[in-house]
Order: sequence, then C-alpha cells, then structure tokens
Amino acid sequence: MDNTDAINNEFINECHNAFDFLTSEYGFSAAKIEDTPHVSLHVTYYKDAVAVDCSMDARDKYLSIRILKLSDGKKPEHWRVDECGELVAEYLLELLQKRVTKPLPDIPMSKDISKNQMEFRQSLGHNAWLLKEYGKDILSGTLRLVKNIF
Repeated sequence: MDNTDAINNEFINECHNAFDFLTSEYGFSAAKIEDTPHVSLHVTYYKDAVAVDCSMDARDKYLSIRILKLSDGKKPEHWRVDECGELVAEYLLELLQKRVTKPLPDIPMSKDISKNQMEFRQSLGHNAWLLKEYGKDILSGTLRLVKNIF
C-alpha cells in the first residue's frame, strides 16, 4: 500500500467515525465512496433531497464538507450554483456559521494515529458535531426544508 492509499483509507475511516451517525440516527444511506484518482475522494451520505458530501482534494489533502441539493436522487452537476442561478451546494460551515453559539468541543486524540488521521479526525469531528448541534433541518432531508436552507 503506497502513502496515497494509506491517507485515503485514513480519510474514509475518519469519515465513517464522524458521520455514520447520519445512517444510524437520521436514516441517511450508508456512505458511498467515489474516488477520482489524482483529483478527489468523496464519502457521501444521501437522504431524500439532500446529501452530506465529505471530500478530500487529492493533491493538497484539503477537506471540505458540503451540503448538496439532490435532483432525482443525484448530486448536482454544478459546484455551487446551477445554470438557473439556484444554489445547489454549499459548504456546511457557510450554512451554519450564523447559528453557532457554542465553542467547538474537544475531539479525543490518540498518539497511535498518524498526523493526517489526527487532522482528519479533528476537522471531520468538528463538522459532524456542528451538523448534529445546529443542522437539524439539514438532517431531516426534506425538500421543503432544504429550500429554506438554500
């Protein structure tokens, strides 16, 4: 296993650790993994008209969590705004920034994990906490509420 595979596996594992509550507590699909080698890796959870998309840029290892507005159960083709000017995707932090009133919690760390895995755990853990704490409307997955978000 080369270093890229190891990092990808760490990212996928930490996505599961942070976001599998979507499946067990809110009825989202099990995570679907999409890998575009040398471009990006996505771990996505789907429910009704919304998806939570965790992605990692392959080159810079930059993480992002986006909320996607689904059309017929499919991800939008556009990155953020569609050809009609409708917002179809937004970063979770952008959606929730005005709602946050509490400090981020401490995420337990272990000395037995890699630096990348530690960074993934902290970033993904904080985003999962924010979604649980302030994103109940997102977690419902209904189109009516998603329209209010976007």
